[in-house]
Amino acid sequence: MSTRFFLCGAKTARLVVLLPLFFLFSKNAAAECEKFASVSSSYNAKKGIERGQTSLAVEYGVESERYEALFGFQSNDLIYDVCAEGTFWIFLQRLDRLSLKYGADAIYHFQNFDYKGVNISSENDFFSDFCFSIEGNKGASFTARTGGGAKLTHLCVLGERIWDTSFSFRLEAKKRFDFGLTLGAFVGTHTFYRYPLFCSPEYSLLASYDFDSGVRVSMSGGIRISDQFTTAPYISRETLKTSVLVFLR
Repeated sequence: MSTRFFLCGAKTARLVVLLPLFFLFSKNAAAECEKFASVSSSYNAKKGIERGQTSLAVEYGVESERYEALFGFQSNDLIYDVCAEGTFWIFLQRLDRLSLKYGADAIYHFQNFDYKGVNISSENDFFSDFCFSIEGNKGASFTARTGGGAKLTHLCVLGERIWDTSFSFRLEAKKRFDFGLTLGAFVGTHTFYRYPLFCSPEYSLLASYDFDSGVRVSMSGGIRISDQFTTAPYISRETLKTSVLVFLR
């Protein structure tokens, strides 16, 4: 992939991520947004080349009818990640029992791998998707995102840079109950902090509970299947995550 193409994609990704932020933090829009902050802990079981490790993350997000933005930082003893994602819902359509939304999103992700004070490698990921969301009046929802992106891997110890492009998709279904419980399922080529190349989708299940005080407690478990659509599929990652989210008044 040419450098010109990558730089064009990077500028587009930054624009789509930052455009919602100008709206979300403007004076007139601030009252329309729902703001939240969360703390989470995730455990990756030792599996193949994946080592057993626990990571801690802090995130801040804002949502409105047309815009969404999420910022996060995750760290463990060897790796830290910084990620920002913005979604712009361009078209909204309300039917008798359904609400439909069409839009686009963009993601920028940076990861750094350091071992005993030596900078081993770093990654820059830029992804953008077309988005579709459908929500029923009884708490059921489905969101689909598909697109692609670019990955720049810098092997610091070798002084090499590797450029890759990849297809992406994410599918998520949720059911929210009146007493505060939400159940969900997810399948996608990447998660908020992990961006492997195509053919290694992740599958996960989610359960969360909203308290009247504005606190949400959630737990999710997932597996990643590498080479699923190519030669010999195998489970390369197993993750368990717990989080506490607080809606900010």
